[in-house]
Amino acid sequence: MLFNSLDYLLFLPLIVVAFYAIPHKFRWVLLLGGSYYFYMCWRAEFVLLIILSTLVDYWCALKMSEKIRKIDKKPFLFLSIFVNLGLLFTYKYYDFFAFNVNLVFDQFNLLASLPYFDLLLPVGISFYTFQTLSYSIDVYNGRAQAEKHLGYFALYVSYFPQLVAGPIERANHLIPQLRRRPKLTKDDVRYAVNKILLGYVKKVVVADTLALYVNQMFGNVSGGNGTQLYLASFLFGIQLFCDFSGYTDIAMGSARLMGVKLMENFRKPYWTMNVAEYWSRWHISLTTWIRDYVFIPLIKSAGKAGKSPLFYVFATVLVMATIGFWHGAKWTFIFFGVYQSFFLLTQRMLQPIPFFKQIKRYSIVRFGYKLFNVNIMIFGAVFFRSQSMTDVLEIYTKIFTEFTLNPFEILVAYKFDLLASIILCFLLLGTTYFNEELRFKRNWIYISAMIGLILLFGQDTKNQFIYFQF
Repeated sequence: MLFNSLDYLLFLPLIVVAFYAIPHKFRWVLLLGGSYYFYMCWRAEFVLLIILSTLVDYWCALKMSEKIRKIDKKPFLFLSIFVNLGLLFTYKYYDFFAFNVNLVFDQFNLLASLPYFDLLLPVGISFYTFQTLSYSIDVYNGRAQAEKHLGYFALYVSYFPQLVAGPIERANHLIPQLRRRPKLTKDDVRYAVNKILLGYVKKVVVADTLALYVNQMFGNVSGGNGTQLYLASFLFGIQLFCDFSGYTDIAMGSARLMGVKLMENFRKPYWTMNVAEYWSRWHISLTTWIRDYVFIPLIKSAGKAGKSPLFYVFATVLVMATIGFWHGAKWTFIFFGVYQSFFLLTQRMLQPIPFFKQIKRYSIVRFGYKLFNVNIMIFGAVFFRSQSMTDVLEIYTKIFTEFTLNPFEILVAYKFDLLASIILCFLLLGTTYFNEELRFKRNWIYISAMIGLILLFGQDTKNQFIYFQF
């Protein structure tokens, strides 16, 4: 079920009304059943994968809670990791692995080859896999208590507002809220309505309009010039932000109606001084997950070697490549992560140099830093959006050899979509001044304006959210 569908606009109020109409002790049943139904509206059979992950991690956590020594807990942790990552590998990465192994076999004239399964990728598998894995790891490390109520744990894994595209919640944050008896306040309703409307504007007004131009240009790379492709890369960065943060806004607003506060996933990420700051504000639930469960354990496991600059470089490249690969089983995503790690490490190396410390005092230099960082993200978006490395190289070549400021050459094709996209980007800029709690003196004006934008400029395309494919 898509958030940007009539089905969801009927589903959410029905769930919320039923939630407050029934006794508290039965609410988990309603939400669990509703969450499974929400997911099954896409492909019913794939809910079995969620149930399998839930049962395995529930049992493994209970068994770990019975043990005192970590060595006795490890078999259950490894079982949890094996099942969850095994499912993720099978459905998301196996064909990529088989294709590249077969290429190597061909190079050495080996007759052996791995079969292809061409399995359909279950929506949201990367999100709920990481969410339930963090629970098992936290129980193993003693950072979380094993949840003994199977129903609440199953709800934690499958809670519908954030099931298919996050944010990736931690058990210590979400399960207590699911157990709590909420008291719905006017502030909760105001925030929820405002947040949901903001999410819809970002998605159906801005992101889906930008997609018209972006899809045309990236779908016909050979037909565009360098400036058009540069603009398409810039607009895709905005589209991606609006699409993903729009989903998160709707998820946060929906959850707040039932007394749950999901974590913020974005904090104005683009206008930053460096790549490290960008990643501390973009997809926060993923970057903190990778930090806590991959980067820090990797550094600690290396012992003294983990303190060396060379190992730090290795760990950074590996982690960023992992973030890229998490997004999809394509070389473009892996190179996206490596590309990000290059600038992350370069900027970190230059940061302590006195000259760079001194010039940061000047506002014009800080502006230049931020503008440069925006361009890093624009060129990174080429990896993220392109279908192949061949397209990436062609786009880069055209940007650096066919760049023109001639408006007639820029607007020669798809000019209406481009102009509409630019106007909406300026409209989006105004939302960056909204306070985090979305409090307004005259809230009815905000609501009226948002509904008006959706009705007048919303794209009736029912486009799937970009992050559903991850």
